[in-house]
Amino acid sequence: MARRQADLHDLAKRAEQIPALSEALYELVAPLVEQAETMAREYARFHWGDAVPGARVASAPMLAPGEVVYALGDLTEIAYDTTKGGKLFRWVHAFGGELPTLASTERGRLVVVGGSYRITARGIVG
Repeated sequence: MARRQADLHDLAKRAEQIPALSEALYELVAPLVEQAETMAREYARFHWGDAVPGARVASAPMLAPGEVVYALGDLTEIAYDTTKGGKLFRWVHAFGGELPTLASTERGRLVVVGGSYRITARGIVG
């Protein structure tokens, strides 16, 4: 982490040498920092005052690039109702391997991030 902070500091210093680049970087980064601070406060509120344990970069199909989410916890299983052949079925799937994370967007939308599962014609595998 310290190395990454040093690299970021070095990049900021280099950007200062190029006219208008530091301003452009500020305009890109400032909203992300503000959003992350808001999400950190929401995380603490949702997790009874606990501080954010860390951050990582991940992607999920429903997320815009750079969108900040906060983790609710590991998703150990999922249950859902579906109709097949005119009959209602409830499917329960327990995840194995690397567990996905259940997270929330700033707008309160649930997303599933990461994990080693796949969606196939058989359903959820993994």
